[in-house]
Amino acid sequence: MLLHTDADFHVAYFDLNYFKPYNDKYDYSRGDQLIIWLGELLIQHTNKYSDRVGHIGGDDFVVIFQSDDWKLKC
Repeated sequence: MLLHTDADFHVAYFDLNYFKPYNDKYDYSRGDQLIIWLGELLIQHTNKYSDRVGHIGGDDFVVIFQSDDWKLKC
């Protein structure tokens, strides 16, 4: 667990604004596609060896960065 080590890390929370109105207008299957796309986008812009992407639920994601360029990636 990172909190019990001297490891340097940063946590970022990602949330889609106005996601419910999008779902209501375009239907849930397109909303699901958007959530999948966001997850894939986060994975593309993180280091698979040092960063961790988590899906909290709905349109909420968290990334734990241990890479040095975390700010640029955000």
